[in-house]
Amino acid sequence: MVTQSGLVLLSGGGCTAASGVLFYLSSKHQRLVVHRPNHRLCLFGAIGMGILAVSLLGCARSVTTACFMVVLLLMLVCCFFPLFMATLQFGKKRP
Repeated sequence: MVTQSGLVLLSGGGCTAASGVLFYLSSKHQRLVVHRPNHRLCLFGAIGMGILAVSLLGCARSVTTACFMVVLLLMLVCCFFPLFMATLQFGKKRP
């Protein structure tokens, strides 16, 4: 059974993962989609999700710990998400 603080931690982690993906999509070097999405919309969405993650994690832990957790999770997502997507696209046939 998941407790309320565990649910808040999972929600904060999900917001952080979504923020990392949006940060990646706002980059001009992203190779996930052919046409680059609106970078301002992705960037503002990523910042909003990051703030939501800090506020959610701040409810379960201290604000300093929440900021550290969000920054650490963002580094992990920004490092491994492009690698994961590249391995998924490597197996597909290219025209």
